[in-house]
Amino acid sequence: MYLINFTTGYQSDILFIQGLEDGPIHMHSWPQFNTDVERCPDCQTINILKCPGFGHGAIIHSPAAIQEFNDFIER
Repeated sequence: MYLINFTTGYQSDILFIQGLEDGPIHMHSWPQFNTDVERCPDCQTINILKCPGFGHGAIIHSPAAIQEFNDFIER
């Protein structure tokens, strides 16, 4: 299954971190996924962090992503 198929129905808060220098396969569907998730009519709180200058490993390489992840876990 593709992540693009899961853009609604989140029953708990969720965090997405996207490195904007990710590979072409990931970035191909990112704009649509991002739009669909932001418009989710039946989701809890959605947090999206876009990391310019980082690729697929943004969660472990971006200081902003690391902080956002830790803050999200602590909430």
